Amino acid sequence: MRFNKLFLISSISLFISCNRIEYKDLEIFEGIHLGTSRNNYTKQLDSLGIKSNIFYTKPFLGAEEAKSNRVKEATSELLDFSDYENKGADIRHCSLLMGEQTPEYNAISGLYVFLGHTEEAIGISKYTKELWFSQSVAISYLDNVKNMLMRKYGKPIEENKELDYHKFFVLSGNGFKKYDINDNEKPKITKWKNKYFTVTLFQGFSNPNSVYNKKTKHYSFVFFGKKGNKVDLNTNEEPCISFSYIYYNLTKEAVEKLNLGNSNI
Repeated sequence: MRFNKLFLISSISLFISCNRIEYKDLEIFEGIHLGTSRNNYTKQLDSLGIKSNIFYTKPFLGAEEAKSNRVKEATSELLDFSDYENKGADIRHCSLLMGEQTPEYNAISGLYVFLGHTEEAIGISKYTKELWFSQSVAISYLDNVKNMLMRKYGKPIEENKELDYHKFFVLSGNGFKKYDINDNEKPKITKWKNKYFTVTLFQGFSNPNSVYNKKTKHYSFVFFGKKGNKVDLNTNEEPCISFSYIYYNLTKEAVEKLNLGNSNI
């Protein structure tokens, strides 16, 4: 594994250096590098020890529904902050990774990091040991992610910017479904930019049907929830956000220097 990892790093470094970009300047989440082929992207995940895991996409499932409601995605535990960990209840905060290869480029030019947590899928997990991936996270958890990005990338060029619409993804069936508009709430983003890539934190939408208990470290479903963003000090509960993600994307300058339209990449 060590030889393969060194060989992969050397190959990518040679390609990037030939195109006048330092290898380290294209390093993003979990040590992944943008601008490589789909095949090299997959090899990167393997060399970095980022495994793919199966998750259910619904919280309640019968055996007959299992196949049509699960995904297998590369999974990161980098954002599994210890303050939110509850191993006894199978609650872990992890992220699903999806490399983006757009039609005009012959390389991975972007990376989506979908935020969420795992829980038991009622009716099926006790038999298969596979868990449900929920796209809801506590508001304070999202704040921690944002603060981490600020420490790494500095002051954002846009913070809590409200937009009329912005793409977001809902995990359903056997994959992610893309949407652009939420009729109930305008989206907000925070964005950073350096010379070779941008980092966008899509801050998701309020989820009035989910709350997080800071004391017990449990998520609960609420049938008649109310929107808000404050912790209830009497119950230790705080509201949740759904569909948030981090998006890394190469800048125009990086695309040109890497010559991503070249089919030989």
